[in-house]
Amino acid sequence: MALLRTIIGVIIVRSASSAITQNFAFQVFQVESCPMSKVDWDSASKRLNCNTTHGYHCVPDKYFTSLIEFCYPHGYRLPFERGNCLELAANGILNHVPCHSTFSSGCPSQFYFSNELYKYQKCLSINTELGCFDADVPCILEKSGFNTTNHTINSVSPVNCTALDKTPSCKTNDTTCTASIVFIFLLFFIIFGMCALFIRAIYWNKRKVYHSKNPNRLL
Repeated sequence: MALLRTIIGVIIVRSASSAITQNFAFQVFQVESCPMSKVDWDSASKRLNCNTTHGYHCVPDKYFTSLIEFCYPHGYRLPFERGNCLELAANGILNHVPCHSTFSSGCPSQFYFSNELYKYQKCLSINTELGCFDADVPCILEKSGFNTTNHTINSVSPVNCTALDKTPSCKTNDTTCTASIVFIFLLFFIIFGMCALFIRAIYWNKRKVYHSKNPNRLL
């Protein structure tokens, strides 16, 4: 009876995860999420009956379409350099995935072992529709059809000038920018000239009135 309950328990556990192959040399199981703590990692290891020769791991599959858990036949504690996440590549090889220059945050900042991947939750969070890590901004933008180069160009105003020492300057050699600067200077000189003429007119008017009242004195 005890053996029967054990068998039924194993069947129920395996049914909770979808077994997939993807041409891997060993059986892997699709899961909604990977363990995010040592306690959950060890619990999942026991659930799959993994051991020191076939160590428990949970990583994205090689297409980044799902998270998968499995008992890895090449060991349970493999070293990996900082700046890398993991995936199950080829026919079943734990492969490093560089993230130091693409992740917005959460990329492993120090050397670690594969059975400690739960410490780096960004390495266990993926966008299954786009096939990217959630934190991999360039991948998400690219696969969303968002062209960063074109967006940058189109989003910049034709006039990209800044006031440094109160002198307009352009960051590009754009003709529109140059024309705009010329227009600004012309407008400035026109306003300045009008103000000067207005002040001069007031001055001469006051001078004229003063002389009319004091013909024998100079202003």
